[in-house]
Amino acid sequence: MATIDVLLLLVLSAIWGSSFIFIRYLAPIIGPVATADARMLFAGAALVLFFLFTRFKPEWRRNAKHFLIIGLLNSAIPFVLYSVAALVLPAAMEAIFNSLSPMFGAIFAALWMNEKLTPRKIAGLLLGIGGVVIMSSLGGLSLDLRTVLAVTACVLAPMCYGLAGVYIRTRASGVRPMAVAGGSQLLGGLALLPFAALFPPAASAIDTHVALIVVTFALLCSAVAYIIYYKLIADIGPTKALTVTFLIPVFAMVWGLIFLGETINGSMILGAAIILAGTFLVATRGWSGARPAAILNESRKETGMGFTLDIGARAPTFSLPATDGKTRRLEDFNNSSVLVVFFTCNHCPYVLGSDEVTRHTAEKFAAKGAAFVGINSNSEQTHPEDDFAHMVERMREEKFPWTYLHDKSQATARAYGALRTPHFFVFGRDRVLLYTGRGVDNPRDTTKMTVNDLENALEDIFAGRQVRTSVTNPVGCNVKWLGKDAHWMPAEACDLVPR
Repeated sequence: MATIDVLLLLVLSAIWGSSFIFIRYLAPIIGPVATADARMLFAGAALVLFFLFTRFKPEWRRNAKHFLIIGLLNSAIPFVLYSVAALVLPAAMEAIFNSLSPMFGAIFAALWMNEKLTPRKIAGLLLGIGGVVIMSSLGGLSLDLRTVLAVTACVLAPMCYGLAGVYIRTRASGVRPMAVAGGSQLLGGLALLPFAALFPPAASAIDTHVALIVVTFALLCSAVAYIIYYKLIADIGPTKALTVTFLIPVFAMVWGLIFLGETINGSMILGAAIILAGTFLVATRGWSGARPAAILNESRKETGMGFTLDIGARAPTFSLPATDGKTRRLEDFNNSSVLVVFFTCNHCPYVLGSDEVTRHTAEKFAAKGAAFVGINSNSEQTHPEDDFAHMVERMREEKFPWTYLHDKSQATARAYGALRTPHFFVFGRDRVLLYTGRGVDNPRDTTKMTVNDLENALEDIFAGRQVRTSVTNPVGCNVKWLGKDAHWMPAEACDLVPR
């Protein structure tokens, strides 16, 4: 990472670590509900102004339902829970419990997204449970009903974050992350407003000093923090940006000691270390030995497929020459709500037989915000007609509605785990993989096809539904690998769905 990225990561960790200090200070003064609601409303209003200034379009009418649901799950409910717990628990302890979020995300992804709970993740979950027990029993707290309820609230809050993550990936992946940030804060805050009216702060509790702290809390810990967070995702990728999870408790402990005079005891440090170790096991991949640098993409997740990207994986980056004379990168398509990357070529009969169906699908969904990117990774040594000159000629003749890229080194094909031509990968707005496999069931002769899996997946995504069939086996010629026989495939390559 560049120095500026490291600094921004530390700043973001410090800001989100301080949020628990603000909550601990404000909740006893203005009440838990008002603390949560004021944070969301002021932050939402500030982000809306930011959208207007930058001419960013969050598409309110289309995304209002998603904004409301995410606002409740990802902000309103957990913010209230943490504010209630702040009446009893130290700020640092709340921040440590917050680190359970990736663990709940893994559990819910296994339940509703068919993601595999690997032994590594199970070990991480068990460590997380152990850390909670240690924090609750040995953290210097009195074991009464108030403490039990506060700890329960601190466990339910990250559970909400885990649910929100699954909802975003399965129902709202086509919504821009920055739009989610602003829209969810505003609509979540408005939804919480009636409850704030039921539990209003005492008029005597609000003075200029408290009001200034409330506004600072909202602007700093939500509005500014979200802007930094999404800049980091764009600059260094989501995996590195999520290392903020490990740094937040450290800053919360320091701020709690400095500003609130909180005590940091050995059991808190032990519990924090155990929970963070569990979070590390759940949220990261294990080291599996030396592999080509191009394959070690930060977006790859633990997968049962071994070679091909798994559902939920992030799109690997690329920088490849296009037939229009430009060099195209993954981030060049950031304005598209859905990105379809497919591996294709010039000669394969399965490609030639289905190109017009793919053209129709690309044109149909372009108006909704989908971008199509074709990548030719075939070795020209195996088939000379797959060289770049023939790619340019073919695009000039056919005028396909997609960007056509040349992956001469085959690094991109390996990073994605391309098996055949054609092989489709459909990514949502946050570039999480939502569908992979074939376009249609009979690409060589589309007059005999009975299902268009690619079109079905896109219809589900744009309708905000979970993709009905997220993985199919690609049908076509195998990728032609450099220096290998025309029918050779990597040993770890396999069918995505058992036959």
